[in-house]
Amino acid sequence: MKLQVNSTEKTFYNIIEKIKKKDRCIYSRFGDGDIYAMMGKSSSNMRHSKELEYEMQEAFSIKHTDYLKGIAVDYKREPGMYDGVFAPHQTNHLMSDWLNQHFKEHLNDLYESAVTYHYFSIFRQQEMLLFLDNYIRSKKVMFVGSIPKKSIERLLGNIEFYIEVPPKNAYYNIKEWYPKLEKNINKTEICIPAAGLATRIVNKNLWKSDVEVVSLDLGSIVDAVDNRNTRTWIRKEGNEISNLLIK
Repeated sequence: MKLQVNSTEKTFYNIIEKIKKKDRCIYSRFGDGDIYAMMGKSSSNMRHSKELEYEMQEAFSIKHTDYLKGIAVDYKREPGMYDGVFAPHQTNHLMSDWLNQHFKEHLNDLYESAVTYHYFSIFRQQEMLLFLDNYIRSKKVMFVGSIPKKSIERLLGNIEFYIEVPPKNAYYNIKEWYPKLEKNINKTEICIPAAGLATRIVNKNLWKSDVEVVSLDLGSIVDAVDNRNTRTWIRKEGNEISNLLIK
């Protein structure tokens, strides 16, 4: 049974509507690495542990209309997508079968796209620029990640609160850096966590804390800003991100 996944466009505008109406909403992306972690497997960007496996499953299990889950499974190939550039992963059927088996209570859920911001950053740049200007650059921003502050500010604008994390396996240092997030999250309007799989744990914790904040998982577009070739799509199309940057 295929999961129900919105298009990138539907997801993009769903998030905007949430931001307009809510002081509190989460958009979390569950890509192939996240699903492998839930399955108990390691990936190139994160080593496995039972603790991480449990926390990822817990993050995925949250059901609420203001906690939006993007999944990189069972979505349609859209214009411009090709293998290595946002097209469905070659192991899609394995991930879909596993999710159907282990999250049966979610079978009728409608998921969001996990590649929305990637897709709009390359193929629908004017809309992405308007989004950045209206909903991020004009807000009090917290950034959680390993991209240098000066680099990521070219995309997000002024960052009020910058929380640095390790570039890999940030989850295993979460007790060191998460208290810095907690200290200032109540002064933040929008949080942009970019800490690999730990991003989903950040969003889970923010949701459980009931703090009024918008938290958006933008994915690997932050790597493209800093010319980090961490994904195939960045090597092939990443130069296009320069059109979004503040000059």
